[in-house]
Amino acid sequence: MCCPAQENEIYLHAGDANMIYINYGAPKSGSSLTFELTRAMFDVLGYKPIVLSAEARGDHSGKTHYTNTIRDFTPEVVAAVEAAEHADTILLLRSHHGASPAIASLIERGAAKHMVGIRDPRDIALSMLDVVMRLAEQKGRSHPMIRVGDLSSTLKTIEVNIARITSWADIPGGLVLNYEQTAFDHTVTLDAICGQLGLDAPRDSYGVIFERATKRMARKVNVAKPHRHRRQMSAADQADFLQRFKPFYDRFYPGATVMVEEGASA
Repeated sequence: MCCPAQENEIYLHAGDANMIYINYGAPKSGSSLTFELTRAMFDVLGYKPIVLSAEARGDHSGKTHYTNTIRDFTPEVVAAVEAAEHADTILLLRSHHGASPAIASLIERGAAKHMVGIRDPRDIALSMLDVVMRLAEQKGRSHPMIRVGDLSSTLKTIEVNIARITSWADIPGGLVLNYEQTAFDHTVTLDAICGQLGLDAPRDSYGVIFERATKRMARKVNVAKPHRHRRQMSAADQADFLQRFKPFYDRFYPGATVMVEEGASA
């Protein structure tokens, strides 16, 4: 057993290098934490970070960013990603958008791997309402689709997100990560990523990894409460979500039921 990890300690990496790893996360599903945990783990394991150009990512703003966020995996973008120099390291990408045939093909022929971050749509909807309220209160701005306090106005956006989740989950080999484990037991998520990628991150390095990840998120508003719908959503609204998005629940949350905790505000 190795000694406890120190702040600047770097472990030799093990597993598959020369890899492309795509971190897809549905918005409001702990995607920032998942990405930062992954990135911090790669740092601790000694993998050199790579920042793609805006052009390679298909970003017309011309701005580069360490998250390597990609909106549209067009054939041109996928070709640029595959051509990027990533010898002896892992090229980490992030996306909130759906998979395309081009990126699915890259994954299916073994040139990339991916994860899929999900969350109960009931909790996603409540977090979306939080964001819309903050926009209204702090910046006087409104959302084009979601209205403050109106749960029903989130449904179209939830449908879009479910379609995107499904597009990634349908690609064989994806690691599905649930918000509840990432937000409240990050060791489970780190273990799962290591298992998927064949990495050997010592368990006693997880504290350093979590500290580095959350330090980068210091300015991000994160409610991070488990199963919010049990306390903040009525039984009728929960039943509507479970029925409306039944195929999603059957696939990813087969045990989901209506549950309202005693003293809930809804």
